[in-house]
Amino acid sequence: MLVDWETAIEDLVGSVYTAINLRKTLTEFVNNAFTLERTAIPHKDLEDLVNNHGDGIVYVVPGTPGDVGNIGRKPSGGLREFSVQVGFQVAPVEPQDWTAVVQHLQFIAQLEAAAMFDPDGFEWLRLEYLKDENDVPFTFMGLRNANIFEAYFTAFYQRGVRPPN
Repeated sequence: MLVDWETAIEDLVGSVYTAINLRKTLTEFVNNAFTLERTAIPHKDLEDLVNNHGDGIVYVVPGTPGDVGNIGRKPSGGLREFSVQVGFQVAPVEPQDWTAVVQHLQFIAQLEAAAMFDPDGFEWLRLEYLKDENDVPFTFMGLRNANIFEAYFTAFYQRGVRPPN
């Protein structure tokens, strides 16, 4: 069934949020005490992160139309890509604490698995990690500069949409 763009992105963000929350409820993650937040602004200041989200926070963020291109034949409708960003932040993390770093990396892999499915009406395509201008994963920038472990990836899906009215 074809839907409009706004309905499609809302459905997709809700599906990814629900998939992560279900795995959290079933205690399938190495860290099940994290905060899960659906937001447009994936950021907490350090004090809030440490004081209110000691086990970390996972963000589910709707992608913007600029994140993806129209992969159909008609720019106004047809088959389109949609994206959802998933981010994780936790602090403080000592970069030399190999056990903690590995546990956080394992958690990110589990978040990836939670996002790699075909929500109703969508087809999963790929994941891409946020990197800096030197192609270094963003995770290691936060560890080096502020003892914050953070990782963000974008999950891409496709779905048919109808032209706008």
